[in-house]
Amino acid sequence: MTLKTDENHKPNNRDIDRLIEVIDLFREQRPMLPMQTAAIFLLIARYPGIRLNELMKITGLSQASVSRNVSALSKLDRQGAPGMNLVLRRMDTKDPRVQRLKLTKKGTEFLASATLVGA
Repeated sequence: MTLKTDENHKPNNRDIDRLIEVIDLFREQRPMLPMQTAAIFLLIARYPGIRLNELMKITGLSQASVSRNVSALSKLDRQGAPGMNLVLRRMDTKDPRVQRLKLTKKGTEFLASATLVGA
């Protein structure tokens, strides 16, 4: 991912406090949540129906890393333990080999609360 910069934008304390609150919301879900898992969640929220290989291209992460992070966000993680249940995998209607990703109801509610931080 590339960072967007604007030389005229100067973050203030309110901007920084808002970002800290959003990180805290993720940590309430899972205290040791890696930042790349949070990034994957936000990309799925931004691009509903995105595929794993598209996430790989955007993030520069390996297939194993993307899959591991998506599993953590799903109902069950890779070991079959309870996941966060924020993301749902669905088979593509045109190509059954392809899985499309979207937010669950819980994921949509979590996103709504995160976007209200500091509003």
